[in-house]
Amino acid sequence: MRRFFSILVVLLPVAAFVVCLPEVRRMIDEGMVLYGMLAMFGALAVMTLLETLIFKWWVLPAWGRAISDRLYAGSYTPDDDALVVLVEKIRREKDANLLPQLVRMVQRDARRLRAWQELANLQLYEFSQSREAVDTLLQGAEQVEPVEDRAFLLYRAAKTCEQHLRDTARAQDLYEQTARRFPRTAYGQLAAKK
Repeated sequence: MRRFFSILVVLLPVAAFVVCLPEVRRMIDEGMVLYGMLAMFGALAVMTLLETLIFKWWVLPAWGRAISDRLYAGSYTPDDDALVVLVEKIRREKDANLLPQLVRMVQRDARRLRAWQELANLQLYEFSQSREAVDTLLQGAEQVEPVEDRAFLLYRAAKTCEQHLRDTARAQDLYEQTARRFPRTAYGQLAAKK
């Protein structure tokens, strides 16, 4: 519905211009060519101005946010991203007592791939909590939206089972799940080869 409304707003000035054209044609047919041309160029100028304002202040910023979210996993910079600040603090201080705070933060922004990755990395590499890291990756695979991200987290959970837990049966099961659920993704295809 929101997308339909956006398209409607963008096309409204164009529709208003098209509505003016029969009147311009009538003026030209009646011999008022100068007035007809002035009316047409005036309507064209108004349409152009409105479209420029709509694109500059509404459409382009929305596209920029969407592209930023997709390419950079959020429109955050490291300085103002609370997740990155907390992760760096945990790494620097090696304080496992801060992990529950990070878990709450990750669950509040559960569709963000980076949040699940950072939590799993801390659990796995900083605190040697391999089982918890696998559970985190599996939870993230159910929460993130893009199919490629889901496949990545599921594949990474399988890899963690294989390399850190030495649980080849569970790893194989997770590889099979990844290949079956996400056959068209790069990680689904990698899992199929396993």
